Amino acid sequence: MFPFSYRLTRLHSRLDTAIRREQESWRPLNPWRLLRLKKLKLLVKDRLRRVHEHHLHGIA
Repeated sequence: MFPFSYRLTRLHSRLDTAIRREQESWRPLNPWRLLRLKKLKLLVKDRLRRVHEHHLHGIA
């Protein structure tokens, strides 16, 4: 796996963990923080998809 792809995968995993912690927290749910985390996760997922497509198709 390429270093950039690996970093994106780790970031995606950390965001997933943060989302889960936010949802399971004993504190009142912060909808704005949760929304921000989910949007960041989607951005990272989209970037990962583009990186993999770029690698698969050999696009320069």
